[in-house]
Amino acid sequence: MSLFDQLLFERCSILSNDSDPESIDGQESRQVPDWDVVAEDVPCRIDTNAIGRAEETDVEPRVGLLRRLIYMRSPVLSNGQALNPHHAILANGVYYDIVDTKPTKDANSLHHLEVECKQLITLEQGESGS
Repeated sequence: MSLFDQLLFERCSILSNDSDPESIDGQESRQVPDWDVVAEDVPCRIDTNAIGRAEETDVEPRVGLLRRLIYMRSPVLSNGQALNPHHAILANGVYYDIVDTKPTKDANSLHHLEVECKQLITLEQGESGS
């Protein structure tokens, strides 16, 4: 087992909102917990260091967005798609919305994915979100 694979000590599931193959963009109004599971027990590593600064929204209750990087090998999804922003990741009871997937190659082949995600959080009174 490679050093990279040894670092993938967490497990996640991949969820998809693309339940209607006739849909133009695959989006519906279903909430993420109701999305279809298209992969389970995917080895990953979640980088808890925020990418940039947390963003705060102006809605009540006050919410913020935390940015995360999730490292994984390219998962095989049951719907045949490649991982994209129409998917979400569930790990350790937390849902992460995919913003972008960045393939990282070694030599001539895909080595792993760096998946940029955002996590919606509720800010406690008095927190600034930065």
